[in-house]
Amino acid sequence: MLWDSIYALRALVDALAPLLGAEVEAGNKAVSEQWAKDASQERIKAWTEKGKEINDEVTRVMQETTSFEYGRLMRKVR
Repeated sequence: MLWDSIYALRALVDALAPLLGAEVEAGNKAVSEQWAKDASQERIKAWTEKGKEINDEVTRVMQETTSFEYGRLMRKVR
């Protein structure tokens, strides 16, 4: 189950990578409507690479959270 969740989160980050990268470039602020309308392919590729940089952090947070919750639930069972 954990690996399915990690896979799903990574797929989500991959799908949102251009948007995430554009928001990082905008100073971690939301981008406006039609933010990529006039962007070149090179610009979108750069945003995508920047957005994918958070994959490791997302995985780490997911593993920590799952581990914590598993431990909490196991203590309840006893």
